[in-house]
Amino acid sequence: MSRFTLSITAQDADIDELGHVNNAVWVQWIQAIATAHWEAVAPAEHKLAYVWVVTRHEIDYRGSVIAGGDGCRRDLGRGGA
Repeated sequence: MSRFTLSITAQDADIDELGHVNNAVWVQWIQAIATAHWEAVAPAEHKLAYVWVVTRHEIDYRGSVIAGGDGCRRDLGRGGA
């Protein structure tokens, strides 16, 4: 399996009153990455036959991201997701 990578950079609109990326924005980024991954790797017949949904998510916030920071980068592929 080849690797899938997508990077998202925090924009000014992503920043909340505490000066870092709002928690709700992280969930939007997860959705964007998951959708991009599906579009990049799913066979055409799967895209026509199936719809994927998130049944659960859990986020461990390990630090703050500010505007211009590398907000979310996920490598998907060999070695785990």
